[in-house]
Amino acid sequence: MRRRPLPFVATDLLLAVAAAVLLLAGCGASTPVQDSGPELELVANGSGQWYVTSPDADLTAFDALRIVVVLENGTGADTTFVGDEEPQIWTTPSVVDPPVTFQVVPSGTFPAGALFAYDLTVDLSGLPPGETGLAFRPYSFTNGTMSPSKAVLVAASVTVE
Repeated sequence: MRRRPLPFVATDLLLAVAAAVLLLAGCGASTPVQDSGPELELVANGSGQWYVTSPDADLTAFDALRIVVVLENGTGADTTFVGDEEPQIWTTPSVVDPPVTFQVVPSGTFPAGALFAYDLTVDLSGLPPGETGLAFRPYSFTNGTMSPSKAVLVAASVTVE
């Protein structure tokens, strides 16, 4: 079961929180963070339709995966999040829908080029054997699912717990 996040209407506050978490973690768009376990990063999948963790790792060996990500609206138009849209999150290769807790989700209208962020924790404890990655794709009220060309990665922190 997914816990509903508190929507953040104040875009500046949302970005400040995400930026602070990323700065404290000392990461950038291509800099992975390692607490324990494998060093993972978020990258566009081969077909460019969603983001995936890389490299493959046995996710069943860990309790949780925390992702803090800042994305740029690359749609060329305003994108609206009403605050209750959850990004699509699934495991690979079996497409399991794991429990997710959201600390920060985008809410409001973001013009082209504006930044929006997520801070989420994925519960890995109930995964079946063989799950080696996690896929992530933002979802907005305006655009539906947003591929990496529409939700452009600016910075990400991926931490295995």
